[in-house]
Amino acid sequence: RQRLSDLGGPWDRVNQLPAAPFSIAVLRAFDSTDLPTGADRGVAADLVATSRSLIGQLYESGDVDDEDVAEKMQVLVSLPGHVQVSALMRAIFSTREYRWVSHYAI
Repeated sequence: RQRLSDLGGPWDRVNQLPAAPFSIAVLRAFDSTDLPTGADRGVAADLVATSRSLIGQLYESGDVDDEDVAEKMQVLVSLPGHVQVSALMRAIFSTREYRWVSHYAI
C-alpha cells in the first residue's frame, strides 16, 4: 500500500478515498450482501479506474515487484464486470476483517 501511495503525489487518484457514498456504504456494511443496491458496482468501478491509472506508472518504475503488481492489476481490469465486483468485494471485506481481528487481537 505504501509503495503504491509513493507513486503519486498527495492529490493523485491512488491517494484519495473512493467517492463518499461508496466508502461510507462499505464502512457501514457487515459484508457485501449488506451493501445498498449498486454500491458494490460503484466501489468496484472506482477501484478498477484507479488500477488502470496505476498500471502504466508501475511498469515505468522498472522495479520487479511493481511490475508483478501491475500484471495482477492488468488481470483484474481485464475480467468481466461481475467477476471484478465479486473479487473486489471479497478482497475489501476480508482485508477489513483481518485488520479488525489484528487490531483487537482476537
